[in-house]
Amino acid sequence: GFRVFRARFDGTLMRIEVEASEIPRLVAPGTRAAVLARAKEAGVPLVTIDLEGFESGKLNREAFA
Repeated sequence: GFRVFRARFDGTLMRIEVEASEIPRLVAPGTRAAVLARAKEAGVPLVTIDLEGFESGKLNREAFA
C-alpha cells in the first residue's frame, strides 16, 4: 500500500525505505506487525527502517562517500 518503497537485504538485515512522510504509517502497529511477519517467513533475522526515507540513488551515494 505504499506509493514508493524499497527493501534491501544483505543476508543479515533488511533495510526498508519508504517516503519520509510515510514512515509513521510503516511503524503503525498493524503495518509493523505485517512487515515483521513477512520478513520472518522469508528468513530475515533483522529488519530496520531508513529514517532518512526513500531517495533514488542512495546506494550509489553511500558507495562513493
